[in-house]
Amino acid sequence: MPDQKKYKIDYKFHKILQREDDLGLVIRVHISIEQQLNEFLSLFCCDFNALEGQEKLSYFQKVCLAEALGVVPEYSRLLKVLGKLRNNFAHKPNVELTVSNVSGLYEAFSSDGKKILQGVYDVLRKKAKSEVPKSFKKLPPKDKFILLAVTIQSRLRVAIGQKKDSLGSGELTYRCECGKNNLVELPSNYNKESPEAIAWSCLQCEKEYQFEFSFTKI
Repeated sequence: MPDQKKYKIDYKFHKILQREDDLGLVIRVHISIEQQLNEFLSLFCCDFNALEGQEKLSYFQKVCLAEALGVVPEYSRLLKVLGKLRNNFAHKPNVELTVSNVSGLYEAFSSDGKKILQGVYDVLRKKAKSEVPKSFKKLPPKDKFILLAVTIQSRLRVAIGQKKDSLGSGELTYRCECGKNNLVELPSNYNKESPEAIAWSCLQCEKEYQFEFSFTKI
């Protein structure tokens, strides 16, 4: 049986997508994926809101920024193809999901990514209340796109979790409790096993804290 936990599937997201028509489906997926892209980028920023101000970054600029920060190239490729598909739907209201445009997104997956895609499908297929094909390739375009979207979202969730874990496992990076998404660097000689009572200032609010009590590990 496929490992359901490792895929981090959002079952609510999958259910909502099944109710949409083609246009609503593509737009909703794009909004959801961009929100996750924002969450990923925020892990690298002291103040992510600075990127969302008056001169905010476009979706494609955010994808390029994520790529520059080390996101897996496959993710960048998938996000770019999804963005182009969304633009086609936004500017051409009569466009529909077809074998051709859905295949373009599928082909952006790596060989390993396609195996994960099939794994996600196997999990969802076992939960389905009606008969569905065993192979992803036999699905109609709309159902294929839903599965592709759920898989992209699940992979981003994994990437975000891995980044949070890498931040949490380090000795220097902590998040301030002021809630402004600021990362605070602790002194290099800080020993988390036997912390000393050192006051440290938040980069944003400048308020001093005893970090062993007032900073939360990511």
